[in-house]
Amino acid sequence: MTGTPTTGHRAVPLGEGDVDAAAGVIGRAFRDDALTRALVPDVDRRLALAEVLGRRYVREALPYGHAFGVREGGALLGVALWYPPGVDPASLAAVAGMLPSLARMAPTVAGMAPRLASRLLRSPSAPLELGLRRRKAVAEASAGPAWYLAYLATDPAAQGRGVARTLLSSMLDRCDDAGQAIWLETTDPVNPPIYERFGFITVARLDGGALLPGFWVMRREAQDPTAG
Repeated sequence: MTGTPTTGHRAVPLGEGDVDAAAGVIGRAFRDDALTRALVPDVDRRLALAEVLGRRYVREALPYGHAFGVREGGALLGVALWYPPGVDPASLAAVAGMLPSLARMAPTVAGMAPRLASRLLRSPSAPLELGLRRRKAVAEASAGPAWYLAYLATDPAAQGRGVARTLLSSMLDRCDDAGQAIWLETTDPVNPPIYERFGFITVARLDGGALLPGFWVMRREAQDPTAG
């Protein structure tokens, strides 16, 4: 979200034909994300895992009509996936829907086991404690009619050109007009100050301890379009 938006960029709805390209953007953008690095040390496997999860989220988001991208010369530069109020992307049904894709990545998933086991041995109660703290933070961040920004991804080759700003701004305006909030989570410490420029505040900063990297749960209340 840094940089000056490139003239002519606009957010456009994604369709079924964009799933692979969108998953590729998400994979490259989140390949070196703190959480992905913590779970999968191998860079190629990180990319594959990020693409698998990204593809599933794209497919989940498409029926709601709020999967958007920015294109330039036919290439997809960035992706934003939004879930409307009342939709829980972390529901048991959604997680179960990911299992076939994850099963095809058995070597990568199996490769994560020793790393996770080592972290669990050092802090066996951490997963439950972290899960409870996250649940509380998410309940606060998603209260009322609130949209969930599941992914905001810019292809690394297109960063600094205003792609993420374009993807974010279009929905901010819509939510402001409708009087609806937005919430999100991020594990990148660079992101919270950037989101704050758009009106987000940190609901909770959760420390993953020895198990996982920390992450932020953030919320943005609807802004008065006529203010200022």
